[in-house]
Formats: sequence, C-alpha cells, structure tokens
Amino acid sequence: MDKPQNSGQARQNTFPDQTTPVGSPHVLPPGSVAFCGKKTIDNQLPDLQPTRVVQSIGHRRYDKIIADIFSSVLRAVSREELLRNVLQELPRDERNSGVCLILDCWENADDHSLILKGTLQTGAHPRHWENFCRDKLLRLSESAFLKEVMTKKIDPDLWFISPYPPKTHATYEGEFDPLLQSKRGYWISAVLLPSLLDDHPDRILIALYPNAGSDIKPRTPGNAMQECRVFQFLQLAYQLLNHQLAGVAEQMLAQRRHLLAELAPGILHHEIRIQMEVLRETTHMLVPTIRKLHVQTPSDETEAAGHLLLTILDVNNKLYSIAHAFNNLERRMPEEEIILHDVVEQTFHLSRHRLGAAGCTLEWNKQALSVRLVTDPSLLFHLLINLVINAANAIQEESSTNKIVKKRKIEVMRRMGSDTKPIRLEIINTGPAIHSEYLERIFEKGFTTRTSGHGHGLYIGRLIAESLGGSLSAMKVQELPTGFGAGFRLDLPLVVHRQSGIQDDVKIVRKKWRRSS
Repeated sequence: MDKPQNSGQARQNTFPDQTTPVGSPHVLPPGSVAFCGKKTIDNQLPDLQPTRVVQSIGHRRYDKIIADIFSSVLRAVSREELLRNVLQELPRDERNSGVCLILDCWENADDHSLILKGTLQTGAHPRHWENFCRDKLLRLSESAFLKEVMTKKIDPDLWFISPYPPKTHATYEGEFDPLLQSKRGYWISAVLLPSLLDDHPDRILIALYPNAGSDIKPRTPGNAMQECRVFQFLQLAYQLLNHQLAGVAEQMLAQRRHLLAELAPGILHHEIRIQMEVLRETTHMLVPTIRKLHVQTPSDETEAAGHLLLTILDVNNKLYSIAHAFNNLERRMPEEEIILHDVVEQTFHLSRHRLGAAGCTLEWNKQALSVRLVTDPSLLFHLLINLVINAANAIQEESSTNKIVKKRKIEVMRRMGSDTKPIRLEIINTGPAIHSEYLERIFEKGFTTRTSGHGHGLYIGRLIAESLGGSLSAMKVQELPTGFGAGFRLDLPLVVHRQSGIQDDVKIVRKKWRRSS
C-alpha cells in the first residue's frame, strides 16, 4: 500500500521525532513522569514530587473503556452490545471531536460487490448520518477502499486525507466526506471486525477526526491516538467473542446430537410404535372386507388389493420389530433360527423402489446363502438394508457427476469366515471408492463423506453387528473384485450369544462387592 511521504501528508507518529509540529506536547513512553526541577551533577533526578503524570498511550477515561471492553468479554455479552457500549462511552465534546461509525458488510456472491448497512455512529449530525445511510451507502458497493479493508489489505492506522486532490490515500475517494466537513482535511482509520459465522455480516469501524494542525503540518486531535488504541483492543475483544460464539455453537450441536441419541430409541419405540399399531389394526379391519368383496365380485383387482394389504401388514410388523430391537439393542436375546437367503430377499423387496430410483440392481447367490443361523432377524435385516441403501445413494450421487457409463450393481457374496465367525458376507457395489484414510472414520458417529448424509447409518450398522456377536468393516480397494469401487465385510457367528448390558455389569459388580464385604 502506498503511504504518504511529504510533510503535509505524513502519517501521524505515535512518538515524537523530527516531524513533530512545533508547540505539540511530547508524548512519553508509558508510565513516564515529568518533573519540574534541575538535574544534579551526576545527572540523577533530585528527590522531588511529580507535578504531573503524562500517560503516553492513554488517559484514565480511555483506560476505563478498555477495562469495560474486557469485562464485556468475560460476561460474554453480544457483539452488538459491545460495539454499542464502546461508541456510547467515547467522549464527544469540544476537545474530543470526530465521527465513529459501524458498517455491516456482506459480499454479493454474483458480482462480488458490497452490500452495506449503517448500524451505529457517534459524533455525526443526525441529519448528515441519515442522508449518508440513505443516499451515499448505495453508491459505495464498488468502493475500492472498503474492499481493501474487507480483505485486510489496510492497516488500522491513521491516515491524513488532504482537502486538495489527490486525497493522499491511493484508493480512498472521499467516501465519508459528508460526515466530517473539514476545510483543512481530516484523519481516517478503518478497523475490520470479521465474523466467524456464515449468517452474520462482517463489520467495519470507520473513525474520522478533523485536522488539528494546518494544511502544511497536519496534526491529530488529542483524542485520536487514544481512540485508535481503544479500537485495537475492541478488535481483539470482538475476535474473542467470535470464538466464544463458535465454541457455544459447537457445544449446542454436540448437546443436540447427544439429546437425539438419548431420545431416539424412546421416540422410535413409543411414538412410532403407536402409529404402527393404528396402521396394523386398520389393515386387519380391511382384510375381511377385501376378502368378502373378492368372494362377491371376484376379479384381479380385488385379489391384488388383498395381496397389497397383506404386504402392508407384513412391512408394518417388520418396522415394529426393528423399532423394538433398536430400543433394546444391548439386551436382545437370539430370537430364532433363520435362513440367510430369506433376510437378503426381504432386504431386496423393501429396497426395490430405492434401487430402481438409483438405476442399480441387487444380486446374490441363493444357494450360497442357504445357510441357517440363530440370530436376531430384525437387527440383521436393519443392518443389511442400511448397507444396501447407502450403496444405492453413493451410486446415484456418482452417476449425477460422472458421465462415464458403467454397470450399476450391488452384490451380496458369501466368503469363508473364521472359526468363531464362520459366516462372512461381502456387500460390494460399483459406486465410488472409499479413500483409505476414511476406512475407519466412516464408522464414527456424525462423520459422512456425502453432501446430504447425517453420518449415523454406518455408526449404527457397526453397533448392530457387534451386538449380534459379529463385526463390520470397510474393504480396501485391492480386496474388491474388478469393476467394484466399495464394499463392506460383515462377519457373523452361527449362534448369537447374549451381550450383557451395562445394568447387568453393574449388578455383577455389586454382587462381587457384597461378597467381598
């Protein structure tokens, strides 16, 4: 950034040097004391009382404002309240003149122009401020100066704006002239107050001070440097509040997820169960009516209606059993002996519509899956349909972005397992590959690689697999047959052994403690 070089346009210095105007009070380092008296021969100060204390970077009023700023951070006030309090505390009188204003800024995504709104101000005439917000702000959407402030290309220093063209600053074109009409020019400072939240605007603090010197030797008024110091602390406090808000937002999201995890089983088992019972009773009432109608007027339509009702009843019963199984995940007993092929076939029938929408097929070898095992069919069905639906979603999302035509297929294959888990199923698909670094992370609660996913499906799937005495893992690309992109390996025992719940473990510990005592 080009900065003024000549004496009439030089930046105001914090400490005095050769360019300090004649008659200006010297500014001493913080905590310095000025004494009235004569130095001794050994160049030491005599034992005299200070007549006045010169604080180089502050005055007690501004120190109080800074203290209030950090008190606001500790109290976690809103950012709006922080800005409002600071502007109200800035002294504005004959000795402390100037204008300070806050602009809310959004960037237009289409043409990258700025959308500006004036929110707070102090020191400006109310009529001038109203006219500025109504007329001038609309013409500042392409302001190069404000865009530099938004992109942090301007230091929050004081710059002198000459009353004669050019305006000294390379990109400043007198945007705020109407708010401070000074014939000898004025000083300007701009401080960016960025927001970490997407739904909140960035803010810019603009400070304007009249020239206290001449055109040739401009000088800042007494309050300018003190207020610039306040603004630096304000910027820091604003960033701290931003991080506080981001932390609170993350905590609220975590609490909400935890609450949903706690409430979901109860809602699934109680609220949804009631609706499913109503549906089941209604279906039972309709079945005799359809049968009677078919006897009186036999036709293909009435017969089809009867079959549809029985299908609805069957699906309703399965949903009820899934809700009940999920609600009692840790305390389920192996319920019955099943044939693996039957569960896979049920998965196909209930996911047929979703498979059709994705344009893919589900294939399996009936003979290879004609194996009997004792397990919880509801939970196993829930796990399989979850994996199939996930695969269909992945295939459909890839097909919408990848123009390469390939066969869309999901296949359930049986492999040789281990001694303890002899049944090994590999559910593979022709969708996109899973990156090696995500092979374990995809099972974390809330983690997803999909744009519209919630990250709970595979987490619940692994939980179900473990409750069935088995395991669920993602397959590496080199483990897949040619033409397939992703796959999951499900290992199951022939007989599920009951997994003790937390309450059972507590009871065992209590019994051991009583015996030992």
